[in-house]
Amino acid sequence: MSLITNTFLRAFYQGVNPQNEHSAVTFWAYVFKVYFPEEHFLFDTQKPASHSDPLRRVDGKLTYVENQTNRLMVLFFFEAKRTSQAQAEMQAVEGQAFEACGTFLSSQPHLSHIYAVTTIGTEARVWKYSADRTFLGLGNSSPSGTRAAYIDADSAAASTLRSALLHMKQFPPSSYATAATITSQTASQAPQTTAWTWSVPHRNYYRYKNGVLEWAPKK
Repeated sequence: MSLITNTFLRAFYQGVNPQNEHSAVTFWAYVFKVYFPEEHFLFDTQKPASHSDPLRRVDGKLTYVENQTNRLMVLFFFEAKRTSQAQAEMQAVEGQAFEACGTFLSSQPHLSHIYAVTTIGTEARVWKYSADRTFLGLGNSSPSGTRAAYIDADSAAASTLRSALLHMKQFPPSSYATAATITSQTASQAPQTTAWTWSVPHRNYYRYKNGVLEWAPKK
């Protein structure tokens, strides 16, 4: 299912110029506005990945206000490149995202993970970076550096991107999170996270046991 669900998204999508990065950043910024419309989310551009390294800036990041603590938290970092089939462009954008996530988590030892979105023109891939430095695609088990893993926003396969965006919203990095992480899965793989993990929206712990989602009994 395409991510392009209204005439405004269509206009921004068609406005992407293959020759420059800025129009693609504008398009994805509008996508994030549509899929994260709640008032506690804010997408901002050209911001430091970490206060400890203010000169290292990312193309964008989506910040949210954590419900339990009213703290500002980062949901994901965004790195973009113009439309290109060059392997070097893809490796560069993924390397930038990996570095941003690592820099951020090194200054946030209480967090178990952070997300990233890398884009090449109108194509995207969503990632989960864990505290153990694993960098795995959400909804796609292909390793980094796989050009075919990038999905165009206006394609049937974009349902994978939609699911990844919803996953990030449902399971954001949280200062209440345990050391357990949610493993990245393909659609055909059964999740195997057996340790309890905190879900912010549900205000409860969950785990996957034998591929089945299980919620902790509320006291």
